[in-house]
Amino acid sequence: MDAYETIFVVKSGLTDDEATKLIEKVREVIPRSDGEVLALENWGRRKMAYEVRREKRGIYAIVHYKGGGVTIGAVERLLRLDEAVLKYITVKIGKDQIGKTTQIQEEKFSYRSREGTRFPAPAAVAS
Repeated sequence: MDAYETIFVVKSGLTDDEATKLIEKVREVIPRSDGEVLALENWGRRKMAYEVRREKRGIYAIVHYKGGGVTIGAVERLLRLDEAVLKYITVKIGKDQIGKTTQIQEEKFSYRSREGTRFPAPAAVAS
């Protein structure tokens, strides 16, 4: 089985409970289609780069999983049929890339000086 990641954006008008239920639906469909969930993250509400269906903000989530074509089809079908989902993309990743997004989130995009000294990210970028 190959490893994949699916990133999806949900309407920001949903409550936290509704967004959590949708993310849990994605978590449940993967094992039913012979896949295995490796990681699931809710990135929360963020401003999008451009408007999608008149929405300027969205709730971002990412799921890492192992599976085949049936698993990908089941996940994408669920996301395509749900009206709250604005966008989604599925990408095949290498085994060494699993969990890299978590590492990036934890670093909060910190900056380094020329001497290698580490500085925390500005509050505007970190949130």
